[in-house]
Amino acid sequence: MPLRKDYFVRVASALVLVVIIVISFDRLGRKEIAYRYPSGALKLKEQWVRQELRASTWYLPSGDVFRQTRWLGGTGIDYYLDDEGRLTAEIPHEGGLANGVAIRIEYGSRGAQATFHRFRAGVEVDGDGATKPAGGGG
Repeated sequence: MPLRKDYFVRVASALVLVVIIVISFDRLGRKEIAYRYPSGALKLKEQWVRQELRASTWYLPSGDVFRQTRWLGGTGIDYYLDDEGRLTAEIPHEGGLANGVAIRIEYGSRGAQATFHRFRAGVEVDGDGATKPAGGGG
């Protein structure tokens, strides 16, 4: 029975994912997840204990440490880097939910443009505390 073409696409996609994200466990059940840049360089390493994120370390493509966060009860700061190692977002969390003022940075021909977003218990809110309408308007 011949294999269909879409089978190879699914297998190739799964193989790419395995190369980019590596999960390992030690004998005590602690888990480490590593995310990589397309070049293969380490981008983010997370340490989990009993299904709770305990530490995150973000790396630049050069291998230098960009930022480290120690998490306690889901409280810490999450960072997002693009494939060139540029910061694209910084989001504070409390209890596992976005909470506080987050920064989003977009890069274009006019340089970096930062926007600020306020979150309360994982929901984006206006400056007066009202929930923003769907689509981010307001």
